[in-house]
Amino acid sequence: RMYYIYFLLAFLTGVGNSVQSGVNSSLRQGFSNPLMAAITSFGTGLLSLIVVQLLMGNSVPTLETVRQTDWWKWTGGIIGACY
Repeated sequence: RMYYIYFLLAFLTGVGNSVQSGVNSSLRQGFSNPLMAAITSFGTGLLSLIVVQLLMGNSVPTLETVRQTDWWKWTGGIIGACY
């Protein structure tokens, strides 16, 4: 019976994906600038994730851990922006 929650989450994910596409398209048209629309979309997403991080109180990696991270592991954001 608990598995119904997974169906609901899958459905809501699909709805959210469709709505996000429409909202981002409208933002691009409203700004008449696709790059600024993308910056706004990614920026509001970043702010949302920061709020969630603060509310959940998860640990943050140390500066040393960040420095020791291989360069190629940072390319995910670039790939996402290109996508």
